[in-house]
Amino acid sequence: MKRGSNQNIKITIIGTLIVIVTAIAVGYASFSESLTISGSASVKSSTWSVVFTNISNAYLNGLASEITHPEIDTKQTTVGNYSVRLTAPGDFVGYIVDVENKGTFCAEIETITVPTPTCTGTGNNAAVDAANVCKHLTYTLTDASSNPIETGKVLKTNQTDQFRVLLKYGEEVTAEELPKADVTISNLSVSITYKQSTSDKCN
Repeated sequence: MKRGSNQNIKITIIGTLIVIVTAIAVGYASFSESLTISGSASVKSSTWSVVFTNISNAYLNGLASEITHPEIDTKQTTVGNYSVRLTAPGDFVGYIVDVENKGTFCAEIETITVPTPTCTGTGNNAAVDAANVCKHLTYTLTDASSNPIETGKVLKTNQTDQFRVLLKYGEEVTAEELPKADVTISNLSVSITYKQSTSDKCN
C-alpha cells in the first residue's frame, strides 16, 4: 500500500511540472529553455533455487537392508527410486538429505507433508498381514538430530539444512502379527515446500 502511494505522488508531481512548464512557454513565448533529467537503472539478476545436494548412506538397524540407494533427480528437487527391506520387529531404515539454498532470496518452510504409509499384502492372509504391518510402522521427517521440523524454519542464502527420513517397523509386534507373506509398503513421498521469507531471521 505504501509503495502504491509513492507512485501516485510521483505521477502527480510530474504532471504538475509539465503543466507549469507549458504555462511558462505560453506566457513567455520569447524565452525558451530545455531541461533534461537523465539517468540509468538496472535490475540485478536473481534466482530462486532451493535444492537437494546430497543424500547419506542408509542407516540400518536389525535385519533391515537397502536394495536400491536413493537418487537425486536432475532438477535436484526430488529424491527417489529407492527400495529397502524390513524383516523383523525393530528394523528401521533412515537417510539424511542435505537441502541447500543456492538462490538469491532467503527461504522458509511453508508446508511439510509426511504421508501415512500404505501396505499391500500377498497370499491368502493379505488383508490381515497388511493391516498388522501398517499399524506398527512409523514414518518420520526430522532434523539430523531427530528433532521435529516446524513450518517457518528459515534457510538463508548459501545455507544448508539436513533432514532425516526414517521408516521403522515397531518393536512391539507380537508373533501373531508377523506377516505370513511379503507385504509391500508404498505412499512414502515426503514433501517440503519452501517460499520466500521476510522473517527477521533472514538478516
